[in-house]
Amino acid sequence: MKRILYVVAAIIMLASNSFAQSDTSTWKKGGLSSVGLSQSSFTNWAAGGISNTNITSLISLYANQKLKNSTWENSLDLGFGTQKIESADFRKSEDRIELNSKYGRKINDKLNYSTLLNFRSQFAQGFNYTDTSVIYVSNIMAPSFTTISAGVDYRPLEGLSIYFSPITGKITTVLDDQLSNQGAYGVDTGKKVRFEFGALASVKYQKVFKNNIQLKSKIDMFGNFEDFQAIDVNWENIFAFQITKLLAVSLTSTLLYDQDILIVKRVEESPGVFIEENKPRIQFKQVFALGLTYKF
Repeated sequence: MKRILYVVAAIIMLASNSFAQSDTSTWKKGGLSSVGLSQSSFTNWAAGGISNTNITSLISLYANQKLKNSTWENSLDLGFGTQKIESADFRKSEDRIELNSKYGRKINDKLNYSTLLNFRSQFAQGFNYTDTSVIYVSNIMAPSFTTISAGVDYRPLEGLSIYFSPITGKITTVLDDQLSNQGAYGVDTGKKVRFEFGALASVKYQKVFKNNIQLKSKIDMFGNFEDFQAIDVNWENIFAFQITKLLAVSLTSTLLYDQDILIVKRVEESPGVFIEENKPRIQFKQVFALGLTYKF
């Protein structure tokens, strides 16, 4: 776990230094990095409580180019967090790698021909914890999701982008023998790569309000041509408020649904009789953070 934190810290410092440099070209570069820490300790506390320590780090970078007849937008989001409860080992609470790149050629003031690349994965091993077991579920590049598409990008309002691609390829990798042998994340048992072809719709909205309040929302919907009724959904929302120059609070939520990701859940089939169901489910994650933030 310490090695992962060192890697994240090194990436943040190197990327911050690169993007902070002044640039007089057609590129606009910038980003922010933040670190949050919370700790609670209880000894003979009559009201009760559980000692815990939480550490969360985030870096978000962008590099955009705007020319007369073309645009190129790039972003990289990295996040990692750990949590320790009483005497238990540290467990990760946040783990994210996401790269986006979109290139567009102008049709008119509101419409572009565009190509899009999206990559998502994580840094470290992931586990699901139950009362009786610890289940190994993920690792770096296990899974990873890469989407490559071509389509049109409609921008009717400032900050709003509506993108549609009738030609989209989705690549899922599970570069871990244990997980690939289980057929995790939709790959065939023993295989490490899965290719899908379908259509993609993506809506993105970003706005900065008064009083340093910022909202970002993006929803991606992918339909595989082999089973177009089952739509994969990835909906992310970020609400951030800059309290002071170095202090900020943020609320992030992510809703996922992927028919190829099976999640085990213990359910009561009849009174007193429980079974384990392994099927696709709606996934939801919410992260609230208060910490030091540096913009560049």
